Amino acid sequence: MSYTTWSPTLGICSNRHASCQVLRHTCSTSRSCQSLEKYRSIDTSALLCPTAGDSTRMMSGAAFVSLFNISCTDGPGRRAMMLSNSLSPICLAPSCRHGSNTAMTNLRYRHLIQMTLTVDFAGMVSIGKTPAGMRRIAPVTGGHFTGERLNGTVLPGGNDWVVNRNDGVMVIDVRLTLQTDDGALIYLAYQGRFLANADAMARFAKGEALDASEYSLAISAKFECGDARYSWLNNVVAVGTGERTASGPIYSIFEIG
Repeated sequence: MSYTTWSPTLGICSNRHASCQVLRHTCSTSRSCQSLEKYRSIDTSALLCPTAGDSTRMMSGAAFVSLFNISCTDGPGRRAMMLSNSLSPICLAPSCRHGSNTAMTNLRYRHLIQMTLTVDFAGMVSIGKTPAGMRRIAPVTGGHFTGERLNGTVLPGGNDWVVNRNDGVMVIDVRLTLQTDDGALIYLAYQGRFLANADAMARFAKGEALDASEYSLAISAKFECGDARYSWLNNVVAVGTGERTASGPIYSIFEIG
């Protein structure tokens, strides 16, 4: 089922465009609409308008007017409030409000790259404690990535602007330059969270290796590329999971949607 979000103001669905249109009321002060405010007591923000052909239970435009007790006196206001017969019915069924279970619970994804980074932990620069937390900058000196659609190396010069927040969460903010095996340059930026209990985080801060079961590392990533061969990366929405090693993190990054 195709649908579009229902407007919080009065709206109706158009057969021709299968979209919601705002029903504007232009009643003058002397010829005001009656009980127009009544609709505000009903949560319309989650309603969805189905396209023509949907078999779900619907409410006709006339019933909609009756439900909200809308009536206008003669004049421009009355003409503005009239519902045309060419408009689709209004859907109030649960399936219209929330979509199908399949659409809401299934996530389409495709593996993009596996990336291993080399980080110079000894060369990490400490900015100190800021209002955001303990700020440090970790140089990324290299790495490599492999995938079905792109492979290559991570060039030196990247950094991880990491913050250890006061609540114990480590926030990562990484920017890298990738070079594919066929010579394209790609900008990769990702942000994420490293979560572990206090004991594991203390051991990690001392340089100890943690078992993957002791922490969670998740990121969201974006790519930018000026090479036409990889221009599709500019529209990729990506997420990933990571594992920390003594030399640096290893990420599995997935395209979603």
